[in-house]
Amino acid sequence: MTILTDDSSYELSVLIDQWLGELRSSGFDEEALQAVADRLGKWAANGWQYCQEDVKATVLQNFVNWAHARDIEFAWLSRPRTNPQ
Repeated sequence: MTILTDDSSYELSVLIDQWLGELRSSGFDEEALQAVADRLGKWAANGWQYCQEDVKATVLQNFVNWAHARDIEFAWLSRPRTNPQ
């Protein structure tokens, strides 16, 4: 198991690129990929606590599920999210 403890790590950017690449391979078009990347970026910019454009945390949860399937954990996501409704 790999545990990333710092969300500013190079490893995280590589993982995000891999995830987006797999989404592209599964049929996501460039517009959809850009929307996904933007939302994940907003999660990161808000300390992984909320994203107004992703109130149900769909993008974040899909990324986390993808990482978990590869035996990767994110230490900073153990905090409860406070996404405003």
